[in-house]
Amino acid sequence: VLYPGEYTFQDGETLSDVLKRAGGLTDNAFPKGAVFTRAKLRQLEAQRLQEAEERLQGDLLGVQLEGDGVAGRNAERVQQVEDLLEEVQNSRPVGRMVIDLAAVLDNENYQAIRLQDGDRLTIPTIPQSVSVFGEVQFPTSHLHQAGLTVDDYLERSGGPTRQADESRVYVVKADGSVTLPQRSRWFGGRSQQLEPGDTIILPIDVDRLNQLELWTNVSQIVYQMALGAAAVGNL
Repeated sequence: VLYPGEYTFQDGETLSDVLKRAGGLTDNAFPKGAVFTRAKLRQLEAQRLQEAEERLQGDLLGVQLEGDGVAGRNAERVQQVEDLLEEVQNSRPVGRMVIDLAAVLDNENYQAIRLQDGDRLTIPTIPQSVSVFGEVQFPTSHLHQAGLTVDDYLERSGGPTRQADESRVYVVKADGSVTLPQRSRWFGGRSQQLEPGDTIILPIDVDRLNQLELWTNVSQIVYQMALGAAAVGNL
């Protein structure tokens, strides 16, 4: 924005009102990547993390009590749960709310976002990269190139690991919304080109890991929080 900083607001004032007082967006602003966070949502995320940690600790104990199993498969499962538990314990809630900032500014019919104490809006500059997280050999960010697809970027990150579930790959757009390439008509499948600021997530194969659906759900929570934290931290 032209005049970044902290702003006080009156009861009933909206995000659009405060943005106008801040002078609007600069020419280098990337509204699709705006990160809007709220204190109450951070509290809810913290609660979800606590619940996930408790359930993972229960799963870990159960797997350990089963013993080594055939060809050390249980030992591998124990390691998977321990790794995921560590990620949960190291995650910090962000409290991000997905918004369409361009519509907030330009569309009078878009639902007004009434402000609360502790709300924060961070608007990045136009990005140049596409990131790949999850079960790939080399999770990293790549310079965006027109014409490259989901599979192209997965290949550039070394391809999937042994525990990856390629059928459940999904894309987190710059605004925080999630698209499933395999199911979305709009996305057009995994051959569809990506946009700068997109992030590809390749999750764990829960069927391979004894069908513990919780592990995938927890992984998605961790990845989403990591993306929100990275978006805020890199601005």
